[in-house]
Amino acid sequence: MYDQLYLKELQSLKQKVNDERNRELLNQKEREDYIRLWSHEIKTPLTRMKLMLDDNHQNSNNKLQKQVRIIQSQLDLLLTYERIKSFNSDIHFKEVNLREECNHCLKNLMEMAIDKNLIVQNNLPNVTYLTDEKWLKIVIEQLLMNAIKYSNDNGQIKIELQGNVLKIIDNGIGIQAADLPEIFKAGYIGKNTRQNENASGLGLYIVNQICQKLNIGINVQSVENHGTTVNLSLVSKLIQK
Repeated sequence: MYDQLYLKELQSLKQKVNDERNRELLNQKEREDYIRLWSHEIKTPLTRMKLMLDDNHQNSNNKLQKQVRIIQSQLDLLLTYERIKSFNSDIHFKEVNLREECNHCLKNLMEMAIDKNLIVQNNLPNVTYLTDEKWLKIVIEQLLMNAIKYSNDNGQIKIELQGNVLKIIDNGIGIQAADLPEIFKAGYIGKNTRQNENASGLGLYIVNQICQKLNIGINVQSVENHGTTVNLSLVSKLIQK
């Protein structure tokens, strides 16, 4: 009887080791796939920059600056993806002023908004939220970048607070209903977003991962050709200043 119990325990242990090894292999494969994808995304604007340098077109300087922004954005995503793995040891909670944080993010994205002649309204009241500032900044900046990226020229973006829900609202190209359930999957690119040269399908995946770790609920509502609203449910108490 003891031999049978020993064998059963040994088989169970072997199965656990095999399962863990398979998970590690899967994680490694996913990581390699992401790196290859990002490499492609970075090589594309680099190739375009080389062609522009060989061209004496009058607007080549502005186009070069746009490609540089694309490269910087992709590199930032890559670094963020790498940092998520050490999230638990890289988190420091403090009171963060939501209005000021959004203004900082918008300052970094100002050139993108100006290029499309967008009106961006930060209607947030002066409230603070207990969270990790650097990780929340990544979430807000990525969502605002998406709103700008997928807005039509001369469009409008609003940032509002309803109760404990932070809303980022645009009137851009929207997301097809069939794509909505998939948008947080790594590498997923919906039909409408495929039109954008800077769509990697990883921004919302990273945003969702961070929100889960910060205990922030995220929900996306969208109607194709009418715009998108991203809702961030801030479960911690908001403090009015």
